[in-house]
Formats: sequence, structure tokens, C-alpha cells
Amino acid sequence: MPEHYYIDGYNLLHVLVKNKKIKHANLEEHRNQLIHLLQEFASITGSRVTLVFDGNSSENSRPFFPRKPSSAGYQFEILFSSQGSDADSLIEHCIYRETNKENIFVVSSDHALRQVCVGMGVFVMQPERFIKYHHQTQQSTRVSKHSFFNPLPVETPLREKLQDFLNSISDCNKQ
Repeated sequence: MPEHYYIDGYNLLHVLVKNKKIKHANLEEHRNQLIHLLQEFASITGSRVTLVFDGNSSENSRPFFPRKPSSAGYQFEILFSSQGSDADSLIEHCIYRETNKENIFVVSSDHALRQVCVGMGVFVMQPERFIKYHHQTQQSTRVSKHSFFNPLPVETPLREKLQDFLNSISDCNKQ
């Protein structure tokens, strides 16, 4: 079963802007850059990604992307919390409804959300950690495309390719 990432969009976006990982632009352009980055991540890893934004923005400024790209082998979804709610509550609700929590990761800087998610049996990641992980997946893909020795086939589950990284996340969650 592929990994499923629930990502607090504005938490991750704030870290990317702060670290200048995406270009200076207005909020809508920043969100679109984030969406592109996460679609690329989902495509590389074969993971499911659910990007969750606070629903305080106006309907007209929300980006639209298909939930399941027709020719892609991954799933990408964008959710906005309802008016008067926030992304953290929506993520918590989605996690609660999941029946198999074994391969679920929540990316958020919100301490309370991370604690609740750990209590529900899912892995949690700080946005900074996810950015490093994204960078590692890009690097491993580049290396495998140009290496004649031990290339990583696309079919290989992400868990096998990056087992050391996942073990380090597991160790952090146990603390």
C-alpha cells in the first residue's frame, strides 16, 4: 500500500518561503508552486498526497487541479477547510476516518495536531523534515536515472528505497 501524506499547506508553504525554496511571488503563485512541487513528489514516489489549506481564502482565489490525474499512477487531492474551521481540524477528521493508518504521514508544524495524530497511530513530520525528504527523493531519482549499477526501479516501494529514513522518523515518533 502506498504512503499517504496529509500536508498542512500553509505550514509547508511558510517554511518553503522562509528558506527561499520557492520564488518570491504572491500567495496564489506560492500555492501553485507548492502544488507543482507536491505533484512532482507524488509522481516520483507513487504516494497519495492530500494537500489541505485553511478555507479562509475566497472561492475565486482557490487553485483548481484534478484530484486524480488521468494518466498518472498517483493520487493528488487539494482540500480546503470549511468557513470557520481550519486545516488542522480537517486533517484530524480525515485521519480519524482512515481505516488503515499504517502508511499515513501528517506534515504539520502544529504541535497539538501532531500529538493527536501520533495518538491515532500515524507518523508525523515537521515541514522542514519533509522538505529534506523531498530533496532526497529527487536526488535518488536523478541518481537512478543516470546509474548503470543498482538502479532503483519505479515499481520498488518507497518504503524499501528509503527504509533508513523511515526508521529515523519512527524513532522520532517514539520519543
